Amino acid sequence: MLNTVKNIKEKNLKVLLRADLNLPLHEGKILDYTRLDALKPTISYLLNQNQKIAICSHLGRPKGEKNLKLSLKILIPFLEKRLGIKVKFFEDILSENLDNELMLLQENEIILLENIRFYKEEKENSNEFAQKISSQFDLFVNDAFGVSHRSHASNVAVAQLLPSYAGLLMENEIKNLEKIRIGTASKTPLTLIVGGAKMKTKTPVIKEYLDHAKNILIGGALANTFLKAQNIDVGKSLFEKEEIKEAKKILDLAKMSKTKIILPVDFVTQNTETKEILNKTIQEIKSQDCIYDIGENTIKLYDKIIKKSKTIIFNGPLGLYVEKEFEKGTKEIFKSIKDSKAESFLGGGDTVDALHDYNFEFSDFTHVSTGGGAMLTYLEGKKLPAVQVLLKK
Repeated sequence: MLNTVKNIKEKNLKVLLRADLNLPLHEGKILDYTRLDALKPTISYLLNQNQKIAICSHLGRPKGEKNLKLSLKILIPFLEKRLGIKVKFFEDILSENLDNELMLLQENEIILLENIRFYKEEKENSNEFAQKISSQFDLFVNDAFGVSHRSHASNVAVAQLLPSYAGLLMENEIKNLEKIRIGTASKTPLTLIVGGAKMKTKTPVIKEYLDHAKNILIGGALANTFLKAQNIDVGKSLFEKEEIKEAKKILDLAKMSKTKIILPVDFVTQNTETKEILNKTIQEIKSQDCIYDIGENTIKLYDKIIKKSKTIIFNGPLGLYVEKEFEKGTKEIFKSIKDSKAESFLGGGDTVDALHDYNFEFSDFTHVSTGGGAMLTYLEGKKLPAVQVLLKK
């Protein structure tokens, strides 16, 4: 059982809050506020307890070096507007002056610390580094579910040194994902829908759900690799040659399980020479064709399965969703899930991005996760290091 912020009894404490503010930015503008909005309940809760909060987070991959292009300072106006509070910026988490700055915080003021990944000790999960950080705080709150599958200093080592609690976002993520984790009481039949491009991030979950899901529906570039594993020509479409062997293994395992792996039967394709866009069956794919989306018959097939499902897990778009010509597959399957009576659990950066693009509300689904990699790791049955340290002893 998670030890959450609801169990904090004392007030006026100095709190280190680990958040996931790795927000998508373009030309100085935030493209998606999902993670920031999900953080607001925890900040509000702590401020109502008169706690002195310093937010620790990362942005991008600075590789342990100071890179001002990845400074969290750029986020301050967005945080202030979105959270309705005053945000002070503090450059060095190791500075002894931080303690004074925390004590000087007024009502509805918080501190935002500089990018924690500017320090190489962060990804090394350095205990010495964590001791320096923790020495200025009374307690630690982790609300960064998106990085909970990483063993880093700011979410694991620090949690072992201070009284530590899960934030409300973290609590909500675990509570919802626990409903669909293997061995828990998911409503059946369960359908797993997997898209995107990277086989290595998706195959462990597919394997985990063999015998537990009634159907596993495949889309995106992932489907092309599975088709190649069956010696089906996919023209010039994206696939992962090095993963064909793994795809064959999964298809063989599925034959011996209670689960059906269902691949697309038709596609939206574009000819690389003529640029002509057509809906084609598997048999009609030519050497110059690129598959960019699932086709009309596949949408109908997947919709039929979704209608009969009681639980649906969706991770990864089913086509090149960012292009208008190739958005229909992902969009229609979202609509099918929304209109179904099933409990639905969606996750992944591209998935959340697509939801926003198509103007779906998170409330249209049972749960939309803020962490793609963390969600997949959790559903694989693996333990999340940053969650383990928050469990009540």
